[in-house]
Amino acid sequence: MVKTLAVKSLYYFVFIFIGITVFIVLQKPYTLHVTDKNRALATIIMSDVKSYDITTNGVVSFSSADFVKRYANYDEFDNVRLLRQNENGYVESVSAKEGILKKNLLKLKKDFRYDRSDGVSLRSEEVDYNLDSKVLSSQVDFTLSNFKGTSYGKSFVYDTLNGVIQASKIKAIMKETQK
Repeated sequence: MVKTLAVKSLYYFVFIFIGITVFIVLQKPYTLHVTDKNRALATIIMSDVKSYDITTNGVVSFSSADFVKRYANYDEFDNVRLLRQNENGYVESVSAKEGILKKNLLKLKKDFRYDRSDGVSLRSEEVDYNLDSKVLSSQVDFTLSNFKGTSYGKSFVYDTLNGVIQASKIKAIMKETQK
């Protein structure tokens, strides 16, 4: 009697095993396929990013960001900082809370600051920099300062290659030097 109970139990387990196997084989596979039709998911996320531009003369520039997120069509940066020495020997410092690089246009937002070792400084909330034409522009209020005075304006376009600045609605406070 114990033998027949053991054989019956074996048949039940085999029958249940075959039934479950057939059921699983006939089911569609359960997969998780994460896609975003709007491409709003970052493909790469990096933190504490640092980049050095090194030539035979040494380190020419240093750039860093707290976070970089790479998307399909653009890159986002948090707390962007750039320190470099330009062709004239001045040390330049650029910083902004946010940056977006899309194709050849770098958009720096939220507390943009530019400082140069000769005393020139520029402040604005948003600045665009075209990497191909080397043109810096802003359509919002800005403040430009140097040792001679401070200028306030509504928008500007600065061609860095030719040194030409076009600005609108300027108010300037000039300092008089003693002779």
